[in-house]
Parts: sequence; structure tokens; C-alpha cells
Amino acid sequence: MNPLTRSPRRAAALIAAGALTLFLAGCGGAGPAFEYIHLPGTQPAAGANMPFTSAIRVGSGTIVFLSGTTGAPTPHSHPHVPSEFDHLDFGPTPSATRVMESLKTMVEAAGGTLQDIVQVTR
Repeated sequence: MNPLTRSPRRAAALIAAGALTLFLAGCGGAGPAFEYIHLPGTQPAAGANMPFTSAIRVGSGTIVFLSGTTGAPTPHSHPHVPSEFDHLDFGPTPSATRVMESLKTMVEAAGGTLQDIVQVTR
């Protein structure tokens, strides 16, 4: 085999092996792929019957995905109990205020502030 063609192949193989080693080393020490963020009173251990989580933190990083939220009180029963909603004003302004308060609570439960939000989608 020609030494000139063998050397670049060997170099490429060593680079690929090194990259794979670094990739696997990074994966080996990683924690869970995601972490559930529960609002106070919504933890399963607290007896809450919440069929979802309010937020999920990706890995051990700083990316947090929030679930959709409404003007409903947190926590509330599932299935819904009408009496938990009877005292609420569901006009646009009070509902929007409760939604923003809920988002703020979710972000703070994940360790952030509203100023940390970089994208909102519908």
C-alpha cells in the first residue's frame, strides 16, 4: 500500500476515533435527558392528580420548555371541579393576569425569571 494514501486514511481514522471518544465521554457522565419541573402543590407526592407537568428542563442545562397555561388556578383538580372556578373572573384582563402570573411561577420554579424568556410560540 502506498504510504502517502495510508497516512491520510490513518489520520482520518484517528480523528474519527478521537471525536467518538469525546462524544461518548460527554454522554457517559450526563444526567437524565430531562427533568420535570412541578409547581408547588402539583407534585405527585403531594397527591395532586395533574396529568402533565408545568415545565421540563432539558438535561442539566438552562433550556426549559413550559407547557401551555390558562387562567385556571394552579393547582386544580383533574377532572375539573366547577366549584374551584366559581370565584374567578374570566374576563380578558383578569385571565391574562393569571396566565402571566402562572408563567412567572413556572419560570421561577425552573430557576429563572421572566427576563430569561427568549421565545414564545402559540
